[in-house]
Amino acid sequence: MKGSREIALEILNYFDKNGYIPSKKVEIALSTLSFEARKFTVNLYLGTLRKRVLIDHILKEYLKKPDKLPVAVRNVLRLGVFQLYFLNAVPEYAAIKESVELVGVRSFRNLVNAVLRKITKERVDLSGLPLWLRYSHPQWLVNYIEKLPYMRDIRPVLEYNQAPPMETYVVDPQMLTELEERGFIFAGSDFSDAVLLVERGIGAPKLHRIDEMEYILKGMKEKMVKKAGSALSLLNERPWLFSTLKRESFSNSKEQLLREIMEIDTKDFFLLLETYSLEETHDLVLELAENGYEYVNFDSTLGKDLRGTEQDYGVYYFPPDAPKPCFITYLKKR
Repeated sequence: MKGSREIALEILNYFDKNGYIPSKKVEIALSTLSFEARKFTVNLYLGTLRKRVLIDHILKEYLKKPDKLPVAVRNVLRLGVFQLYFLNAVPEYAAIKESVELVGVRSFRNLVNAVLRKITKERVDLSGLPLWLRYSHPQWLVNYIEKLPYMRDIRPVLEYNQAPPMETYVVDPQMLTELEERGFIFAGSDFSDAVLLVERGIGAPKLHRIDEMEYILKGMKEKMVKKAGSALSLLNERPWLFSTLKRESFSNSKEQLLREIMEIDTKDFFLLLETYSLEETHDLVLELAENGYEYVNFDSTLGKDLRGTEQDYGVYYFPPDAPKPCFITYLKKR
């Protein structure tokens, strides 16, 4: 039976070859593991993808031409660096030994062993790195976000993108008590009556995970429409986007959003976008205005403890003043 590191490596190799994560194949592979091993595996491959920009920067300090290595060897090294730098619970000797065993060719086994051992003795100084490296984002993306006219402080957004997503649920008090008795740990949300899952306990209860911003909007009287757009707000859930998202994605997504919104058969509605790019928000609303829609002001707190950045075409929300980065506008057909 394949172990956690082997499965994580196969997922990373598949991503590099195909450009996406095969969710069904991943689910099947994970089903063979224990609960704890599944958590470790998911943390390995998602964490390595999340920290990939920074990890590759670290590897360049020890390898002359890392891009010349076979993809599988590079991914073994990435997994090793992720464990050495970001998983304190994994002993250094285990991270090195298990990484070496993932490599079949002796010469590459020796290389992986030498590089990872050197890393443990000569750590790269990560202080003073530019924001894009410190927060492991593509440089173009950080430059883009920094220049957005409605971005007050980029650091909380970059931190949010790098943090594993919290699972949010609405649970009635009786079930909440039962779950806590089974070892589940929840924390209350700052923005609604939803709860955040901190630690999973025994068993697999049927809980319906929610998007808290969507949940809050559904509590309003008006109709709500949710669109993903380029999914810029979902980098923490889909860290492979750090590698696949391109500058032109925002313009392409805007055109798709425009077509979809024009087909909505509702006179007025809240529009929740899981993105905050200029193209998919400001430019989109301007084009909608040319096609018979107008923006209507609304209470940006949404009746909750939310704080948004108000513009004359909608409101941007960013952590820590909202559950996640997003854009909301209220549109009415003229």
